[in-house]
Formats: sequence, structure tokens, C-alpha cells
Amino acid sequence: MIARQHGFTDEVLHAIAVGDRTPLTDEMAMVMKAVDELVVEGRIAPDTFERIRSTFGDHTAIDIVWTVGQYSQVCMFLLTAGVEPDPDVADDPLRPLFA
Repeated sequence: MIARQHGFTDEVLHAIAVGDRTPLTDEMAMVMKAVDELVVEGRIAPDTFERIRSTFGDHTAIDIVWTVGQYSQVCMFLLTAGVEPDPDVADDPLRPLFA
């Protein structure tokens, strides 16, 4: 999983999957809140977006919106087309949490 290659532990990945922000850094929790707002409401709330901008800058704030949108679109296509996950992902012990 790409997240592990970038230092995410199984504990953090599990927490993200179940919506638990407890083991996350403040920055991780802020990004998770922004992603949750995008997925549920279709937009980041103005106060959350301003916190993201002031913490990470304009480029990253826009990149979060763009990345979530693109991954959502790809997921919609893959689910609709019935594409099976790669074997290395299918066997991951955390996969059931993200499926």
C-alpha cells in the first residue's frame, strides 16, 4: 500500500478507516476532516478550508480538493465496472476496512 511507503503505520491506517482521529497528528486530523467534508457535503466548509490554507498554503488546499475528487471519480468507475483489486491489495489485512 502506498501509504505505508510514506510512513503511515497500520495503526494510523486503521484509525483513518474507522474515522478515529485520536492517533493522528493535528495536521492529519485536519486533512481527514477536510476529506470527510468533501465526501459527505461535496465541499470543504469555509472555516476548515481556511485552516488548511493557513497551515499548508493555497497550493496544497486546492490539491486536497483535486485529489479527493479524482480518487472519488476513479473509485466510481472501478466499482461500476466491477474491477477486482490487484492481488497485493486484495490480500492486505486492512483491506476490509477500506472496501
